[in-house]
Amino acid sequence: MKNLDSHLTSLIKLSKKQKKKTFFFIGNTAKPEKNDFFLTPIKENDRSIFTGAIVFNDKVAKNIAKKVDGKVDFIIVDLEKKIFKKRKFKKSLVNIEHDVKKIIKKSHLRVYKGNDLTVSGLESFINFFFSKDIRGVGGKKVLLVGSGNIGFKVALKLVESGADVSLFRRNQIKLNHVVKCINLIKPKATFAKAKLLKKIPDDFSKYDIIITAAKNLGIIKNKHLYRISNRHLLIDIGKGNFSQEALNYLIQKENVIFRLDITSAYFAYIDSIVFSEEYYKSKTFRKKIGDYTIVKSGVLGSEGEIVVDDVAQPKKIFGICDGKGDLKNIKLSNSHINKILKKFK
Repeated sequence: MKNLDSHLTSLIKLSKKQKKKTFFFIGNTAKPEKNDFFLTPIKENDRSIFTGAIVFNDKVAKNIAKKVDGKVDFIIVDLEKKIFKKRKFKKSLVNIEHDVKKIIKKSHLRVYKGNDLTVSGLESFINFFFSKDIRGVGGKKVLLVGSGNIGFKVALKLVESGADVSLFRRNQIKLNHVVKCINLIKPKATFAKAKLLKKIPDDFSKYDIIITAAKNLGIIKNKHLYRISNRHLLIDIGKGNFSQEALNYLIQKENVIFRLDITSAYFAYIDSIVFSEEYYKSKTFRKKIGDYTIVKSGVLGSEGEIVVDDVAQPKKIFGICDGKGDLKNIKLSNSHINKILKKFK
């Protein structure tokens, strides 16, 4: 907790000096560690600065929430239920969202899904890695070792992008359900598919992308990597899935294993929060002005209503509602738009 105090002090100093909004994420994980929680580094961009804590039980989440409340602009708590609390006769899920919400009184409280940000960050990184390839991810062969919550979501996104994904998981019954589910819900026009593996392949070189998202430490050995070259993309989401010998071997060969930095996903989420706060803070979404009825974009309008940027002070017209959730296929001239806006003023 002393480290948390100094961490917050640094965050507040930076934010005051640079006049940036502050955000503190409280996340939870099912993968326990020795300490009760760990702090994430302070990160900043042009508009925002954030840090956070990953906790392993509800009591720690409450204590951190008490310390942080009022010291940052936004506290963002993980709403995914990942931690089991052992009771006398059964296990129950810890709900840190519920516990933190009861404590926060001063800072703005919002929620997020940590696993989804990880998946989003991973997808962005993979797409960037293959950005110079005319097909992008399409046609790539992917090996995914570990297919829990994150593994399933990653596999689905990659299949939807046109990659064939081979999945391994020790629990073959659950893995069979995961593979069937992906192939069932992927778009009909997507030829790529998910495939079940009964064991980890001995040779990884036939795959373009190797992703590990398993709970097992050191599950990837030297024997899997002998024919790996720099053209292969290796990503360890599970943290420590590559054995020390395998890691040393790849470093010696000057191969890079990416641990995945999801800072970009956090900043994108922060920007969406700030945008939503500004965009939807008005309680007026529809207004009648003379013969016209205007609605704010993002609101389902009735046929003939005019969609504008701001109901209170309209400066832009986006179109005319067709009453079915879309805009009528009518092109308004600039002179016509300016004439209507003039009437609004």
